[in-house]
Amino acid sequence: MAAMQTNFRGRLSFVLKNYGTILVLLALVVLFSRATIATQYPEGSEAVRQVADLIVEAAGTEARVFVAFPASDADKLMAQSLASTLQDRGVEVVGVIAGRPSDVRSAVQTLLDQGQKIDAVGCSGISAGWPFWERMPEIGVQRCYSPRPYDWPNFLKFSNILVILDQAAISAIVAIGMTMVVITGGIDLSVGSLVALSAVVSTLLIQNYGQGTSASVGFVIMAMTAAVLLTTAMGLMNGVLVTIGKLPPFIATLAMMMIASGIAFRISDGGSFDQVPAVFKSPGGTIGIKVPGTEFSFGLPMPIVVMVCLYVMAHCVMKYSVVGRILYAIGGNREGARLAGIRVRWSLILTYAIAGTLSGVSGILLASKLGAGNPTFGLMYEMEVIAAVVVGGTSLMGGEGRVLGTLTGAIMIAVIGNGMNLIGLGSFDQKIALGVILLVACLLDRSRA
Repeated sequence: MAAMQTNFRGRLSFVLKNYGTILVLLALVVLFSRATIATQYPEGSEAVRQVADLIVEAAGTEARVFVAFPASDADKLMAQSLASTLQDRGVEVVGVIAGRPSDVRSAVQTLLDQGQKIDAVGCSGISAGWPFWERMPEIGVQRCYSPRPYDWPNFLKFSNILVILDQAAISAIVAIGMTMVVITGGIDLSVGSLVALSAVVSTLLIQNYGQGTSASVGFVIMAMTAAVLLTTAMGLMNGVLVTIGKLPPFIATLAMMMIASGIAFRISDGGSFDQVPAVFKSPGGTIGIKVPGTEFSFGLPMPIVVMVCLYVMAHCVMKYSVVGRILYAIGGNREGARLAGIRVRWSLILTYAIAGTLSGVSGILLASKLGAGNPTFGLMYEMEVIAAVVVGGTSLMGGEGRVLGTLTGAIMIAVIGNGMNLIGLGSFDQKIALGVILLVACLLDRSRA
C-alpha cells in the first residue's frame, strides 16, 4: 500500500510539474466557456443559405422580399450576398438596406406607402429582433426570417480565440527572450521600455525623415531594422553590465528600463508618430486564409504567425542545440559551466542581446498593429512577461524551464484578461488576478526548488 501511495504521488508530481500549466489553462477555458454561454446566430455563407432556404420554403419563389441587416461591414456583405442568392433562385428582391433600425424602418415604410407588397423580410438574428416589426401589421414578426439560433459560449467563438492569440502574441514574443534570460539565472526589467523605444524610433524615422505616409518600402525596412538594432545594442549593454560590470541583473536592467523609457519620451516629447505608410502596417495586419474544400475564410493576424514561427525556432534552439544546453548549464551551475570550458560571459551577453532583439521586434509589430509609435507602449510589459515565464514553469532560480511552457503561460494570461472582460470584470480586477497568479506561480516555484 505504501509503495502504491508513493508511486501515485510520484506520478501526480510528474503530471503537475510538466502539465500543470496546461491543466490550469484548460480549467480556465471551461470556466469562462460556461460563464459566457449565449444565443448565437450563424454568420457568413451559412447564415445566407439558411435565410434563403427559409424564405423560399415559406413564401415561395414568387415572393417579394426585402433584405434588412444592421450597419456593420460584415452585415452589409451578408445583405448583398443574401439578395444575390435570392435573385439567383428567381425571387424578386424589392429592397436591400444595411443600417440603423430607424433607417431600415424608414425604407420599409416608404415602400409600403408606395403600395409595394412585401411578402418576406430577410434578416440577421439582430435585425429580426427589432421591435418596430410588431408595429407594422403589413409585415409583422412572422414574416421576418433569420438564421436559426443556437447556444454557444462567446468565449469559444472562433473570432474571440483569434483575439486571445493576437493579444498574447506581442508579449509572448518578448517572453521568449525573457525565458532565456531567466533560465541563465538572470532577469530583464527593460523589455517593456525597449518595446516602446523600438516603436517610437521606427515611426519617428518614417515620419520625420522618410516622407511619412509616402515613405518607400526600402525606407520602412531600414527604419524597422534601425529600431531593432538599437534595442539589440541596449540588450547587449545589459549583458555587459551584468557580466563585465558585475551588477546584479535586477539593478542593471532596471537602470536600462529607465534610460530606454526616458529616451522614448525625450525624442517623442511624450507624443505619437502616426504618419506611416500602409506598408508599415502590414506586419501588424492580417492575412486572408481560406479553408480548402469549404467556403470558410478568415483573417489571421500576422503577429500570431510571427509568434508561432519564433516559438518553433526557440524551442528547437533550447531543446536540440548546443546554445540551449549552454544556457541551461549556466543557470544550473555557473561556476561548473565555466570550469567545463563554457564561455559564460559571452553567452550571457548574447542572451541579453537576444532579449533586446525580440523586444525590438515586438515593438515593431505593436506599432504596425496600431499604426503609430508612442512612448507609453509596452507599459508594464515586463511584469506581464515575467508572469508568463514563471507561470509557464521556468524557475526563477535558473537552470530549468521550457519555451513552450512560456507560450502556455502567455496564452493563459491573455485568456484571463479576455474572459474577465467577457463576464464584465474591469481592468482593476484583472490586475488583482494577475498579481495573485504571479504569487502562486512563485510559491510553486519555491516549493519545487
